[in-house]
Amino acid sequence: SVDSFDFAMRRRFRFVELRADDRLEMLADLENEELEAEAIKRMTALNKEIEDTEDLNENYQIGASYFLKLKTIDFDQLWTDYLQPLLQEYQILSRGMIVLFPEPLNPRAEELLKAHDIVLERFETSALDEKILGEDTLVLTMQESQKQKILSEYPDAGDVYTLGEYVGNMQEIASVYGQTEEQYEEMYKLIQENVVKLAERLNKEAKNKCQTYT
Repeated sequence: SVDSFDFAMRRRFRFVELRADDRLEMLADLENEELEAEAIKRMTALNKEIEDTEDLNENYQIGASYFLKLKTIDFDQLWTDYLQPLLQEYQILSRGMIVLFPEPLNPRAEELLKAHDIVLERFETSALDEKILGEDTLVLTMQESQKQKILSEYPDAGDVYTLGEYVGNMQEIASVYGQTEEQYEEMYKLIQENVVKLAERLNKEAKNKCQTYT
């Protein structure tokens, strides 16, 4: 089994922990002292933000090897093509307003997603929990009524918007539960349109934030 193999490997080797800032000397390979200093500055600032982010820790920090790519690309491309996609995977959660017990994805919604080559494995509904509503949490709802309910029940929730409101499209995303396939498809297209705009906004904000800390 994998567990037995892992245990056997651990018995035969010495393990030395390497932290993100333990190998900064490798950045000397950039052969440019000014670029090396700037890379260390930005890497240190970024890792400080990662360490201070709730639900993350130093195990998620970015190592110096990523910054060796500066031999052939600039900081903007390093962020856009390598660091930003890596960080975007960390915390994206889906929560429901009324969830009495975990349930799988709605079959009609699941078929729609499969038709668009989107597969959610082992998905189960989860209830919104006050514990995840930190100061760095962005909550996006489908409808205004959901937004107001969250603000009413969690006054300190912070950044709560409808998805359309946040991306500048005020058309509300209505529930299509129990409706026709055509209505599901129509709502899918609207959500997809808004999510593309959302990605653009978040990418821009993340880039600006990274520049602020560096």
